[in-house]
Order: sequence, then C-alpha cells, then structure tokens
Amino acid sequence: MFFKHTSHLLLLILGYSLGIIVIYWNFFSFYTGSPLLISLSICTFLLAYFTKTRPYVFWLFCFLATFLMGSLRMEMHPSQRLFKTLHHEGKQKNTLETINPFTLEINGNKPQYYQFVIEAPLKSQGKQYRYVAEISPIKIKDCTVLANNHLKSNPIQTVKALLSHAKDTLKEALKIGQVGLAKGYLNIPSATQLPRGFSYKNYLRTQDIHFTLYISHWKKIDNSGPKSGYKYLAAMENIKRDILEKIKTTAMDSAAIQVYSALVFGEKKTLDPGLRTAYQNAGAAHILAISGLHIGMIAAMLLFILAPLQRLPRGKVLSSVLLIFCLWIYAVFSGSSPSVVRAVAMFGFLSVGWIFNRPMFSLHYLAISFFFMVLWNPLVLFSLGFVMSYAAVASILLGMPLVESLGVPKNKYVKKIWQLLGISLLAQLGVLGPSLFSFHQFPLLFLVTNLLIIPWIGILLGLGIFTGIWWAFAKPPDLLVWLLNKGFSILNNTVEWIGAQEQWILKSIYFPSSYLWAMLLLMAGFLIWQHQKYHKPKSIQYFFCAVMIFQSIVMGQKIYDHKTNEHYIIKSYGQLSLLSITPKTIHYFSEKPLDKNTLNSFKNNYGIHEIIHKEWANNYQLEEFKIIFPKTTNHIKGPISHIIIDSSARAYPSHFKPEQLKNTQLITSGFYPTKEMNAWEKWAQKNGRLIWKIDTQGFYSFKKDPAP
Repeated sequence: MFFKHTSHLLLLILGYSLGIIVIYWNFFSFYTGSPLLISLSICTFLLAYFTKTRPYVFWLFCFLATFLMGSLRMEMHPSQRLFKTLHHEGKQKNTLETINPFTLEINGNKPQYYQFVIEAPLKSQGKQYRYVAEISPIKIKDCTVLANNHLKSNPIQTVKALLSHAKDTLKEALKIGQVGLAKGYLNIPSATQLPRGFSYKNYLRTQDIHFTLYISHWKKIDNSGPKSGYKYLAAMENIKRDILEKIKTTAMDSAAIQVYSALVFGEKKTLDPGLRTAYQNAGAAHILAISGLHIGMIAAMLLFILAPLQRLPRGKVLSSVLLIFCLWIYAVFSGSSPSVVRAVAMFGFLSVGWIFNRPMFSLHYLAISFFFMVLWNPLVLFSLGFVMSYAAVASILLGMPLVESLGVPKNKYVKKIWQLLGISLLAQLGVLGPSLFSFHQFPLLFLVTNLLIIPWIGILLGLGIFTGIWWAFAKPPDLLVWLLNKGFSILNNTVEWIGAQEQWILKSIYFPSSYLWAMLLLMAGFLIWQHQKYHKPKSIQYFFCAVMIFQSIVMGQKIYDHKTNEHYIIKSYGQLSLLSITPKTIHYFSEKPLDKNTLNSFKNNYGIHEIIHKEWANNYQLEEFKIIFPKTTNHIKGPISHIIIDSSARAYPSHFKPEQLKNTQLITSGFYPTKEMNAWEKWAQKNGRLIWKIDTQGFYSFKKDPAP
C-alpha cells in the first residue's frame, strides 16, 4: 500500500509545492531569483556531500532543494513578476488606483486603445459577453497613447485580462483566436465585498488574470482568421459549437441537452443554476465536470476498439500511442480542465510504463503527473478543481487496500457494489476538507447517488460520444436521439429527486481555513503511520500525535472565534451596510435588509446564525471609531475617523472644520462620481490621503489602515 520510495517522492513534491505557496502569498519577497539560485547551489553541494554518509540528512536537503526549486519557479513566473511590479509601483506612488502595466503609471478614468486576442470565451453574465483575452498596448495618432515610455525598464508587453462588452454592441460573440483593436477601460478586478467571502479577484489571479477590460467598440484588424497559435483550438471550438447547435435543433429536452453538453463536451456555460444546485445537493456535482471517471471509461472503450492492433508487430506500442493521442485530443476538445489533464497525464505515464514493461505503483503515476503539471504551470496548484481531483484519486489509491483488508464479498455482483461504495466513500473523504471549506454543505445521500448513477453514466457517456461523432458528419437516427434524451432525462429526474431531500443535506457548515489545515495534518499523520507500520509495530503514536494537533487547532479556533469583535463597511447588490460582528451576534445597519445569499455567507463564514438588521443612520460611534455618512449638511461635532461618500451624500469638505478631518479616512462608493464625490477626491489628493474605493478595493475593515 505505502512504500519507502513513495514517501520519498511525496516528500519532494511537498517541498516543491510549499516553495510555490510561500512565494505566491509573499511570505518572502525576492525581486530577483539570485538569492534562490545561490541557496539552491549550496543545497546541491550539501546533497552531494551527505549522499552516502547520512541518509536522513540527505533527504532533508532534498526537501530544501525542491522547496527552493518551487520558490524559484514561482518567483520567475510572469504572473508573479507582474503582480510584484504592480504592487511595488502602487507603494512608490502611494496609491490604491489601478497601475497601467505598460506605462507603470496611474491608469486614470479615460478609455484607451488596446490590441486584443481572444483566448477563451466565458459564460455570459447578464447583458454582457465575457472572454479571457491577451492584450497589448498600441500607439494611435490623435488618441490616447499607450507605449512603454516609462523611465525604468519595463519588460511587460502583454497581459491577460477579463474582456467584456455589452451584447447589443455586437451581432454575435467573439471567437477564439480573433484579433481586434478596441477602445476601453482597463481596471483591476473588484475585490471581495464580504469579509471571509469568496474573492473573485484572487480567483482570477490563479488564472493569471490581473485586469478587467470593458470595451465600448472594436475593430477587426486581422482578416485572415484566428491568430496562428489559436488555429487548432479555434477549429475544435467551431466543431464543438456546430455539434451543439445541431443538438439544440432536435426534440431533446433542454435539461437533457445541458447535462449532455457538460458530460461529453465539457460545456457548462449554459448549465441552468437550478439544475447545477440539484446535482450539488445530491452529491453528484463531480459528474458534470469531466474527470478521471469519464477518462477511465473513454480509455476502456478505446482499448477495446484498439485491441486488434496488439496482434501486429509492435502493435502494443502503436495502440498505446493512439490511445494517448486520442485522450489528449479529447482533453483539449473538452476544455483542458485540471481534472481532465490529470487523468490523461496519468494514463499517459501508465501507457509508457506498460510499453517498456516497467509497471509502477499507481500512486507514483499520480505523483509524477502532479509534479509535471505544477512544473508546467505553478498557478494550477491554487485551483480548487486541481486540488480536489488529486485529493480524491490519492484517497482512493491509499484507502482501497484498507477497505479490501476488511473483507471482500465472494459474489461478483456484490463485490462490484462493495468496491463502488468503497471508492465513493474514499473519494468523498479525500475531498471533504476542500469541499466543506468552499461550499459549506455536505450531502448525506452521496453513496446512494453514486450507487444509482455511476453505472448509468458509463452507458450515457458511450452513447453520447457515439452520437456526437455521428452528429459531426450527419444527422443520427431519431431512435438514437430518443434513447439519448430518455437516458439523460432519467438521470436528471433521479438526481433532482435525491437533491430535493433537504433533510439529508447538512448546510451552513462552519469550516474555516484553520480546520482545513488541521485536517491536512491529520491525514499526514495517518500516512506517516501507514508508512512506519511496516518497520515499527507501535508506530500508531504518529497518528495519535496528529490527532492531538488536530484537536488543538480546533480548540484554538473556537477560542479565537469567542473573542471576535470586528467592524466592516460592505457593499452587497449595490447597497452599503455597516457590519458589527460579535461572538454570538451579527448586527448590520442598512436602508433595506440584506439579501439571502449575503446572510448565508455570514452564517457559513462565521458560524453565527443570529443576524439583526437596524436602520441606517447618518453617524455611528463604534468603539474609538466615529463614522459619518453625510446625507445632509447637519453640523457634526468632534473629530471624525471615517467618512463614507456615495452618490446620495450631500456634504462637502467645506462643511467640516479642518481639525475634524485631520485623521479622517475617506471611503467612497459609486462608479459614476457626483460633484460631492469629486470634491472629496480633490480634498484627499490635496491632503495626501488614500481613498478606499469599495467597488474596487472591496469591503473596508476598521482594524487595519489601507495600504497600496
């Protein structure tokens, strides 16, 4: 189950991953890679010295060497260099405004011209189309000029941005590889508006996206089609879009088409939110994301089709190469999600080992594929799909021998059910921590769901791929379409019925990040125990030690929560609110009650269910903070610590005495500035004050001072 070489491999991967994490979150700051290279050279020398004399010290330096390699890889990644450059320039200019990556100057509010290349379309939002695009500066006469004219050397020539435009400005959405010239507004993504809430800005950073670009109009500047590097991707996208358009013209049910598109084509942009929620409640959300389950079934089908080739000379090599080629084509065709790439990479290494008659432990293939994916793109380590995919597979590989040691039924049908239940349970345990931390709910009927659905998925996947290929060349028979529609309708009805059993769904589970790390330590203790048990009979002490650390972290979090006393200014669905959080109660002041989603976010992230709404007033006194929301020009006495200005404010700086505003922090909200907001911004610039803009910088915490 767990071998010595496996522990060594996991130790090296852990070091490499920790190195990436440390640099990504700026625990250490290096503006060049020289210190890391020097440290790596020293470690390499020490490795050579301790190779034969002290093996335990040797592995310690191996860990340090891989840690430094991971740090160096992350430090030299273009995304990290861009992030640090923008952060450094913001500090130098003492501003929280958007820094233009090409001029390294404050961007301002004027539209500018850019050249863009569409990399991938995203799910449309409201009345806007959205894309991932690569943008670069251009120089146009009589227009705003963007050129690399900064006094310092600035190597940044292109950046990724979240490009968006109104649907009514174009007849149809832009396509992959399309090149154009656009006039628009470049900004940093908005930070999270809720404390401890999901940060879309941080999520975009993990996708190497640091800016948003809203364009008002554009012009095509390349009439030869998609850019050369995107031709094959664009061709695959066109084929997929044509097939999906043909499917929509049939009599298939809308929900059946949506799940079919997600299951076979990896197309989830059209998935109805209600249908997605039903799959989540039933514990079947993993079915909608193409993963190892789907790749395994497809690989089994391909192996069956390619089996006759193995009778030919070197047929083993030929069938393996064709298998790997077909799987990678499908991975790219379905969107190249982390779970798909992980599964295909594992099958690739497995096939190579099979060709050279070098079978390995499955966990080795998993570790090698993990290392190469992180080596290729270190940002993938911060992808939730990537983490959950590897956690589920690792849990299955490590846990199945323990399940089988409990006893295996002799009846082959009962044995299959036993194995399916074991795999489902282990996969759920593997992703339990990340799942609770991200979604704060747990479906108790997940075993029932998987038992009913997994066998059905294999049939639907095979039928769906066969029908999709037929659709690419001609219209399939009506009977085949009817069978496909019926199969997916039964699947949806089963999932919706299970998902409707609300009493079997645990919701609003409080699971902070400390619990996640505690669970990881508990799993690490279990793994050490399983490794050492082959050498020492009493090695369970390692697991007991991990359990004690786990309990200590949980108790420490409870003590910390008991001392909670936090105050925030938040904005939810266009409404400003003043938030006051105590250990047992959340009070918020606003004109109207907050929406259900925001209240659920507070319950999930704080574990507090008593939330009290109070009417919004013009001024508040929270501990040492005097907070003013001047909707009127009524005279206010005494020094003011914070002033909140939005479109409804009617006070000017002249309405207050200079000594009142001596240490005042200005907080603004609103994309369309009023006269009052302009006056306050001029006052802040004149007095050298930073302005906290809720819409871009996110919620404001009264515990910390704003910093660029």
